[in-house]
Amino acid sequence: MKMQDRTAQTRTTRGGGTAPPTVEVRASGFGLKRCHYVTAEGSEFQLIPDPASAEGRRGRFDRSHPALSRWFGFLSVIVLVIGVVLLILQLAEQVTRDAERALRMRHNWLLDGTAG
Repeated sequence: MKMQDRTAQTRTTRGGGTAPPTVEVRASGFGLKRCHYVTAEGSEFQLIPDPASAEGRRGRFDRSHPALSRWFGFLSVIVLVIGVVLLILQLAEQVTRDAERALRMRHNWLLDGTAG
């Protein structure tokens, strides 16, 4: 299911007054794009992830070991590229197998025994 961008609440009410404090969240197909606490006066504060969550642990690891975190990112990209290359090779194999089968089904007077 595809998630669409959306904001949790607007800042003003219909009567023109200010809305109560809200948390504005903007989601995408890959996760959260924006997560801010907005006060009644309109001040915004970016919310930080819980330290026990996966995003919090990733951020803490990035701050404490930036070089190792970059290596993990690089390794992740390499694994992703290898997966894509293998997928392309498998698709190419299926296409060539179908083409080979289609070519073998041709009628050949010499091979099919109708010569003479």
